[in-house]
Amino acid sequence: MPKAQGYFENTFSIKRETIEYNEYIDVGGNPLTNINLTKNNKLKKISFADCPINQNLNIFSHLKNLEYLNINKTPFFGTLKVLSDSKLNDLKIKECSKIEGGWEFLPTTLKKIEKDQNNLFENLRDYQNNFPAWRKDHNFLLDRISKLEQQLIEQEKITNKVLKGKEQQEKQLANEKETFLTTANKLNNYISQLEEKLAETSINEQEAKIETPLKK
Repeated sequence: MPKAQGYFENTFSIKRETIEYNEYIDVGGNPLTNINLTKNNKLKKISFADCPINQNLNIFSHLKNLEYLNINKTPFFGTLKVLSDSKLNDLKIKECSKIEGGWEFLPTTLKKIEKDQNNLFENLRDYQNNFPAWRKDHNFLLDRISKLEQQLIEQEKITNKVLKGKEQQEKQLANEKETFLTTANKLNNYISQLEEKLAETSINEQEAKIETPLKK
């Protein structure tokens, strides 16, 4: 497979750029601090080992064909769950202290994990770090969790829809109230004008009677 450009020496000239690759990228050891992969959906192999890229793991979430990922000794953060839809079979995450978990949701294609001996993978100890075996025994739990999460998403959609409807009703009521108050104010002004004219007419009639002499 074609390999990406070689070693990037000047991080300041590329850290804000969108860099496009084919199926394989290896820039391990570069002083990269930021990278954008949104325009590439074909990546299968990635190595950012020993790069100071301080980004969320969700930058890989769209890579459905990803098979190999090496982020050893990097400050990547977030959850490994974002890799659940990939075709990952080899994952290297040694000295990645900011990763928050989610390894249980890694794809069933995963065969090899290079990791630290820490609590992040504590449940794998009983399986001699054999992820496929652990996954096989726990698929029913993961499926249940996925279904519950999907139900939660659907419920949140319904709740948001209800809240949006309530917000629209409140806005409509506020507009109607404003229209009512405006109309009422206009009517009150009109009534005041009519009362003033009526009073003025009454005064004029009284003055006319006084000025008109009585016939003998």
